[in-house]
Amino acid sequence: MAKFLKLPVTGNSGPSVTIGIDMIATIKRGTDTTTIIHYSAGSASDDIITLTHTEPNASNIYAMRDAIQDAIVNLHSSNWRETIQTLNLASIKTADGSLMAITGVVLS
Repeated sequence: MAKFLKLPVTGNSGPSVTIGIDMIATIKRGTDTTTIIHYSAGSASDDIITLTHTEPNASNIYAMRDAIQDAIVNLHSSNWRETIQTLNLASIKTADGSLMAITGVVLS
């Protein structure tokens, strides 16, 4: 059964984007305000998702990557009937103390 992660998005890409998690190969921090998801299969034109987000607190620069990875592990560990989960960003703080927010999603 395919599983999906719903990303809460503010801004032009909002209010949410749902991505498949079954073929994700890597998740890495791109810059302070981007996280990049690479898929292990797909054509050259649709195998990378770049998330733009607010800058996390300097003490936890990998917070977005870790939140996505944790959500994927939880979803794969869940019952096969639970096919979708919303990414929870409530525990991730930015430098000014506000909550982390995804502001854009680009498929390339």
